[in-house]
Amino acid sequence: MNMQQGNDFLDRRPLRNQDLVTARRYFLQACDILKSVNPSDSTAFVEVYYGLTNVELDMSFKTGLSLEEMELHLRTAEEYGDMAFEKARLSPYADNLAKIKFEQALLKARRVLIEAGKGSNTGEINRLGDKVQRAISGSLQELRDANCSTYQMFLDLAEDWQELLDGLNSG
Repeated sequence: MNMQQGNDFLDRRPLRNQDLVTARRYFLQACDILKSVNPSDSTAFVEVYYGLTNVELDMSFKTGLSLEEMELHLRTAEEYGDMAFEKARLSPYADNLAKIKFEQALLKARRVLIEAGKGSNTGEINRLGDKVQRAISGSLQELRDANCSTYQMFLDLAEDWQELLDGLNSG
């Protein structure tokens, strides 16, 4: 139940900071429950860690954050993404691994955007941005190959991130 509550808060639009804090709390509660009740349920852990990854990624975009705060949320998202990846490898559902690979590509895209915000080398940022775009495209193909039921949602997300990354080249 806590997992669904976390998803409910994560799905709200517009997404407020308090929604993210509440979603994170529910996902962490769900994680604690899973650890004590069903520690071998890799599929449920994938969902929880995926939710936590999304919460932290979204938190890295909140206005008023310093670059250091953005990076802290991103690092936390990356850690949850790594945990999700490990659990997805054990999951019987092929689309779980594909979803996590897609999410990890988005985390890399966010890393590029933060580096660009620091004023890092433009050539290097563009090179990394191109590499990330290829990773996003590759993970989209994996989602398609896995017959992911929410493929269109991932395609829409990919387009949004493409626009953000394209902004680096034009800005």
